[in-house]
Amino acid sequence: MPTKFLPASADINHLKHQAKDLLSDFRNGKMSAYQRIREFHPKMAQLTDDAISGQTFSLSDALLSIAREYGYPSWPRLKTVVAETSGQKAARQHR
Repeated sequence: MPTKFLPASADINHLKHQAKDLLSDFRNGKMSAYQRIREFHPKMAQLTDDAISGQTFSLSDALLSIAREYGYPSWPRLKTVVAETSGQKAARQHR
């Protein structure tokens, strides 16, 4: 279940920045990052904080976690939705 809702003016670069922040928090050992990862990364759902801290966690893992945090099954799907939404807004502005 998503904990965040995608705003109508969602920006893919802002979402990427969120993923980079999550990756940084993971690398810095922040417990809040471990909790988010456990909740939203399917391969880490059953792991303890200690087990998560010992895992390899890449930017692609962070992107997946962010997508799932917003209720999308993958980063490509989230990216597509943001692009479609942006395209629809641009089309309305040109009318």
